Amino acid sequence: MSSEFKDIEDKTTIKNLFDKQKGTGQTYSMSYFLSFNYTPLMSQYCEILKKSNQKVELNQIHGNIYEEIIFGFGDESDSDYHLIENINENEYLNFFKSFEYLENNRYDNILNFIDSDPFQLVIMGHSLGLSDRVLLKTIFENENCKSIKAYYHQGNYDDNFRDIIQNMSRHFSDKSLMRKKVVNKLLCKPLPQIQIPLKS
Repeated sequence: MSSEFKDIEDKTTIKNLFDKQKGTGQTYSMSYFLSFNYTPLMSQYCEILKKSNQKVELNQIHGNIYEEIIFGFGDESDSDYHLIENINENEYLNFFKSFEYLENNRYDNILNFIDSDPFQLVIMGHSLGLSDRVLLKTIFENENCKSIKAYYHQGNYDDNFRDIIQNMSRHFSDKSLMRKKVVNKLLCKPLPQIQIPLKS
């Protein structure tokens, strides 16, 4: 686990934390799931983890199928956004996520989490496209984000690890910071795929 961190101080902190957990049997870390999915699947996984006494929190940042869902685009750094903003017609801004985020406390919740303690970010199933650019950039470049580990899709002949990290690079202004945080492929794994047989 400590090999997934490049800073010596971070490696030492992680090792000491795991040693402490082993010695006392208590959990000193937690899993915070930021889900971009609208389905209840992740909440079911979180319930399973809670039953094993793990500290877990779930934030479905864009809502879920049982409540209002946030749709739209989240890259206000795009040059076209400034053109739209300068039209001075609010109707054109309705489908930008920033304004939807201010309708509830889910965005505040993720900001409070990333500002509170050092963390490792694990990416599963997100393409890291531009539709969430400002939010992802905020998380990736936060000084408490010490390591970013990506699970990737493994096909029959290739995988999408490089696509994921190339998409990730668009969310970093400082590319050397990206290289410092991103866990190399040798320490990453393919995301397991559930095979559901088709009914005939």
